[in-house]
Amino acid sequence: MSDDLSTLILAAVNGLGIRLDRFEVRFDRLDARFDQLEGRIGHLEARFDQLEARFDQLEGRVDRLEGQFGQLRGEVDRLRVDVMERMDRLQDNVNALRDDITVNFGRTERVEITALGASAEVRVMATEISGMQRQIQRLQSDVRTLRGEH
Repeated sequence: MSDDLSTLILAAVNGLGIRLDRFEVRFDRLDARFDQLEGRIGHLEARFDQLEARFDQLEGRVDRLEGQFGQLRGEVDRLRVDVMERMDRLQDNVNALRDDITVNFGRTERVEITALGASAEVRVMATEISGMQRQIQRLQSDVRTLRGEH
């Protein structure tokens, strides 16, 4: 029985040895997989560092763009103020021109009315003079008749 027991123990130890060998093979495979994972993690960390660097670059660009946008906004505001001032000056010039035109039209209208009045006065005077000339001619004719000249 002791041989049987020894054989059983040796068989069990041998089975444990085989299992231990399988465990070691599996452990070696896990170790290799772990090394692969560590390599991948290292690669991912490197990629993450690259992404962080690019993100920092993009942040710098965004900051520059924000600065340029602020500068552009300031320039647009100055342009708007300049345009409004220019429009005000032009409106003042248009108002002054309109006032000049109004005064000149008024003066022209007054001259026209005066000219029309003078023309009407000349026409009336011509009518009067014509009538007076006829009267003088009649009187001259009467004076000649009285003198017997005719």
